[in-house]
Amino acid sequence: MEEFAAIIPAAGMATRLSPLPFSKELLPAGAENDSHGQAKLRVISSFLIENLQIAGISNIHFVLRAGKWDIPAYYQGGKREWVDFAYHVTENLQGPPFSIDAAYPFIKNKNIVVGFPDIVISSKQAISKLKASFIREKPDVLLGLFPQNAFTKWDMVDIDKNNQIKKIVIKSESAANLRYAWFSAIWNFKFSQFLHDYLKVTDQAKLNEEPQLGKIFMKAADQGFKIQGFPMDDVQCLDTGTVEGYSNLKQFLNIFF
Repeated sequence: MEEFAAIIPAAGMATRLSPLPFSKELLPAGAENDSHGQAKLRVISSFLIENLQIAGISNIHFVLRAGKWDIPAYYQGGKREWVDFAYHVTENLQGPPFSIDAAYPFIKNKNIVVGFPDIVISSKQAISKLKASFIREKPDVLLGLFPQNAFTKWDMVDIDKNNQIKKIVIKSESAANLRYAWFSAIWNFKFSQFLHDYLKVTDQAKLNEEPQLGKIFMKAADQGFKIQGFPMDDVQCLDTGTVEGYSNLKQFLNIFF
């Protein structure tokens, strides 16, 4: 039986929402009834955790920076969510690839699901479907794709007729002709090793910008890794990590939840 773990990169500074008096992963997101029928408030990251739980992924690793102690204070060990949380603190704040790699010693032999805690996915089954396709197709990396026309706000993906990824365009006008953006990823231990080795030898002082997962995926493809997409035409995603996105949350939840 294949073993899966999830990594949630949560070490960012939330500059797109600043000033913010708490971690953006804990932004209020409406209310729901608990198992006892009692109403309780939701937070943004709970939607991702619910998606992971439904997919049968209970080993979940948060990667934080110093100061974001409100996240473990809120979620604690995961008993309330019926999952097991682990928390890792990184000093490297140069972007999600480094945050994800901070958990490498603990997950290096597992299949990894990466989800972003400020992205709300319209379908509670999205990661379940992505996981099933990963098990069936056995790529090295599988990206969950959804239709999106805000090509300057999302990383857009070009796929061929066999869903092999041809290119990934990072938030650019040049992606205007592309149909899909990616919202989540699953990869095997071989790509975890590739990512770890790539970041270890990359001289960050010579980079003009933080490393992007999309570019690292394509570097892996150039070295023979099987990088695929899994289009979900019935899925929509909302990035609540901006003031504009968060202001649209109520409408999004009314439509899909």
